[in-house]
Order: sequence, then C-alpha cells, then structure tokens
Amino acid sequence: LMCTPLMSRILLAVIGEYPPLRQTDQLRAQGYQAIVVLSGGWYHGPEMNGQWQAGGYSLTRLRYAAHLARASQLPVMLSGVEASAMASTLIQDFGLDARWQEGKSMDTDENARFSAAMLARHGIDKIVLVTDVWHMERSQLAFRHYGLTALAAPTDFPTGFFREPPPWWQPSI
Repeated sequence: LMCTPLMSRILLAVIGEYPPLRQTDQLRAQGYQAIVVLSGGWYHGPEMNGQWQAGGYSLTRLRYAAHLARASQLPVMLSGVEASAMASTLIQDFGLDARWQEGKSMDTDENARFSAAMLARHGIDKIVLVTDVWHMERSQLAFRHYGLTALAAPTDFPTGFFREPPPWWQPSI
C-alpha cells in the first residue's frame, strides 16, 4: 500500500498541498527579493574530473531555480553544505551565478537559520523557496520561524516521473 500512487497522494495531502508556481515572471512585482535553493546531495566522479557537482535532489532543485531566476530576474541563494558544488553546476550547466552561498548548514533548520541571517544583512525578508514537494512543509515552517516570508516553489512531484499516470493502486518503486 505504501508504494502506490494512491498512498503518495494521501501522504502529500496530509503534509500539505503545494501547487506549482504560476506566473513566475510576476514574482519580483509581488515583492519577492530572492530565490533560496536548499541543497540535497552532491556528486563527484571521474567523468567530471573529480570536481564536486550538484547531484540527487540538489540537481533537480537547481534546474527549477534556474527556470525561476530567468523568469523573475531574482538573485539566487544556495543553502547547504553542498552550496559550492551547486554553484559550480549552476554556472557550468545553467549559465547562472548564485549571488549568495550559505555553505555550513547540515539540516533544514540550519538552512533556514543561516540563510535568514545572511539575507537579513541585505534587507531581504521575502523569498521564493525551492525544494522538493515532500520537503516543503518542514522547510517553509523553518524559514518562517526565522522571520522570512517563504513562497513555496516545489519541484519533484511524484506524478512527474511517469510518462502516463499509473493506476492509483499499482505499486511501484
């Protein structure tokens, strides 16, 4: 049961509904000042000459953040111990430069605490928060706790991994 699309849908409803953002070109006009991307993995291997790169969740979050940054013209902040690897990937693969890197946080609470402190020095208190849909509830609560208004910009919706929607009752990996 836990491996069915039906249960995924139920769990997402329990942890919070976070629809995709619409009219992303209006974010600046709505008062948002920056895009904050939470880290979620890194990778280094011989095919990349041993250089650390964004991997796992970090890569899909970066892809969406690049899309949002181009549409909104908002600056990007990378948050997490993987920030420098994410910054390399953002430049190399997406042609964008992160304005800020917070590279010492090891969990969601630290992401929020350290990012809020860094952004406060620049007068920023209204952000667009990029993380995967499963992680959004906890992330948004943490950023609010540290005084930021955080608009949810979720990515990695479970249904996005299928060409055709699977039957609700069919288990999958």
